[in-house]
Amino acid sequence: MDMEHETKPRPASVDFEKRAYYKSLWSNGQMPSIMIHEAIEFENSFCWGPERFFDNCKCGLKTLLGEILVPPVFEDFDEIFDEIKKGDKVIAKENSKWGVVLADGIGTWFIKPEFDFIGKGWNLRHVCKNDRWGVLDITKGEFLILPDCDKVFDYDGYLLNGGGIGIYERNGKIGIILDDGSFTEPLYEGEDVYKGFVTVKFNGQWGFLNKERSFTTKIDEAYYCYQLP
Repeated sequence: MDMEHETKPRPASVDFEKRAYYKSLWSNGQMPSIMIHEAIEFENSFCWGPERFFDNCKCGLKTLLGEILVPPVFEDFDEIFDEIKKGDKVIAKENSKWGVVLADGIGTWFIKPEFDFIGKGWNLRHVCKNDRWGVLDITKGEFLILPDCDKVFDYDGYLLNGGGIGIYERNGKIGIILDDGSFTEPLYEGEDVYKGFVTVKFNGQWGFLNKERSFTTKIDEAYYCYQLP
């Protein structure tokens, strides 16, 4: 449980009205510069995520205004801190397995519950099934990397680290995952960073990844880099 989000108050009806006002100003390009900090502070001061509700020990989700997003027929949900709308996708648990349901008021399965674990994140999630790991795009219901890996490295529960880089391992070699959904084959013996660029070790030699995601020892051909602040 994320304690920072847990301790944030739930908004009241008047707060939704104020939020709609701020959003209207943003979308119309009419937000005065002196109000920008105020609007951001207001947005970050509440937990806008849906509420859990229960029926016979089963769990559902509803908006803070009471609209049912997912009926109470599931064992649990992934933690949700941001507002979700009808049709959005939600990580849900049934029969001790995790999958993805649609917030359509019915709880239609988009990805059937067959995983022992689904990680945190956004579109790309690392998943575990029968002790094998892979990477799943939950917006498409398709595997980026099939669940035949020994390990997908974890960053506080997320697939990608702060620089937008993920790493997976198969047969003792690692591959690199980029936040745009591109990835390399597991060919490398190690990974690091040099001057912001991803570096990898290949056949005992350190180098970089070029635009085609191929190994190069030339820094002027290095293409993949960390999203450093």
